[in-house]
Order: sequence, then structure tokens, then C-alpha cells
Amino acid sequence: MYGKSSFQDIKLKRNFYAVKEILEDSKLTNSAKQRTLKIFEIIAKAESKAHGVNFEDVIFHENGAMDSIIDIVSFAVCLESLKVKNVFAKNLCEGHGEINSRVGKLPIPTPAVKNILQMFNLEVKSLDVPYELITPTGVACLAAVANFTPKNYIAKNVGYGNGKRDYNLPCVLKVEEI
Repeated sequence: MYGKSSFQDIKLKRNFYAVKEILEDSKLTNSAKQRTLKIFEIIAKAESKAHGVNFEDVIFHENGAMDSIIDIVSFAVCLESLKVKNVFAKNLCEGHGEINSRVGKLPIPTPAVKNILQMFNLEVKSLDVPYELITPTGVACLAAVANFTPKNYIAKNVGYGNGKRDYNLPCVLKVEEI
């Protein structure tokens, strides 16, 4: 059994290949594994650029923690379970300021978020709020599956999800079935 400090050390040294091994040993479907790996690959490429290291040398910090792996796997499994064929995204917004991370203070948007936005040529509207609105995990999930080209459609069903934080502005995700 690992002590707390040993577990922390192992958790902080997880790279793309360690995450891949965890997924390969799982009972996930192949498509959920592939989608999850695609998301982690996007994050690893962004972190590689941010830290000036080779892809193989990227150590996931927040994203290597088991809760982040579960978040990304859950996203992939949810899309599969719901039989989602297309994802369209628009109106990404980001705040400003700094956040505390395991590697110290980072600007908002974080370097990894900026790199993913650049990799996929995604536009972001800057809001005058001193908060992080886009995380590397969130934007990597979107980048892996979404089409950011505007499309005309008629919604069959609409659902809303409310965030938990109070930013004095709507913290809502809108999902439409087309």
C-alpha cells in the first residue's frame, strides 16, 4: 500500500503513456479509449509546447490525477452512450487574471489553453471577469470532438446545465439535439 506522499509522487509523474496503459487495461470500449486518448494527446501536445519539452517528457499534473482521467473518460463514455454523432460549439469565453496550479501561478488563459486554442484555430471572447472559464481539459474535450463552424439547424430538444460557481454572469451549458 502506498503512503500519501508516495501516491502523490506517482500521481504527479503520470505521462501520456502511463494514461494510455491505464486505459488499455480498462474495460472501456475501443471507441471510448480512442476518444480519451485523443483528448490526452491534445493536452500533451499543448503542455509540450508550453513547457518546451518533447511530447514523451510531458508530465500531466492536474490532468494526470485520477479525477481528471475519470472526467475525460466520462466525457468519452457519455458521448458514446448517448450516441452523439456531431458536436458543434461556439461562443467560447475566457476571463483574465491568474490561477494557482500545482506548478505555481499561471496566467488566464493558461499556456496549455492558449496552445489548444491556437492548434485548432479557435476564437475566444474575453470577458471582464477575473476567473478561469476555460480549462485545458474542457477545451481539449471540445477540440477532440467539436465542429466550430457555424451551422444552420432546427433543434429537436434543448437541455441546459448550470455550473456551480457564481461569476455574476450566466454559468450555463446549452445542449441541443438536432
